[in-house]
Amino acid sequence: MVVVAIVGVLATIAIASLQRFVFSSKTVEATSMVQSIRVAQESWKGSNGSYFNVSEALDTYYPSGTPGTSKRNFWTNSGTPLAARWRLLNPTVPGPVMFSYAVVAGAAGGTMPIPNLQGAVAFPTPADQWYVIEAKGDPDGDGAFTLCASSSISDEVVCQDPDS
Repeated sequence: MVVVAIVGVLATIAIASLQRFVFSSKTVEATSMVQSIRVAQESWKGSNGSYFNVSEALDTYYPSGTPGTSKRNFWTNSGTPLAARWRLLNPTVPGPVMFSYAVVAGAAGGTMPIPNLQGAVAFPTPADQWYVIEAKGDPDGDGAFTLCASSSISDEVVCQDPDS
């Protein structure tokens, strides 16, 4: 009986660890791209004096408004105004992407949009220029979107699994 109980506890721990690992593996692309966008924003600000408001709203995603399970070339929609703005920001994109991205920026004292994460709270009124980045994807194809977000206020990238 004791052996069965120990095996049960170990199995429970293993399943929880496996779920965290699977979620982490699904969000590697999004985390990497968010960091690349952060670098591009800082470079843009260094050259132009302010952050670049690429998407104009956190629900204007690129390269696809509704990401799915297949990867897409980030630069496929080259003829659209949104694609032209992403080209100006020019984040480093290592290859095809499964997530879609939105970046909103504004001036000091402006209202930062709240990311679409569950339980997200409003940002304090920023004393400096700001940006908010959001990634949206459905890597497991279940129709529930995984979201990742970051901002100029924090270096942290927060990802939320809809299945947990």
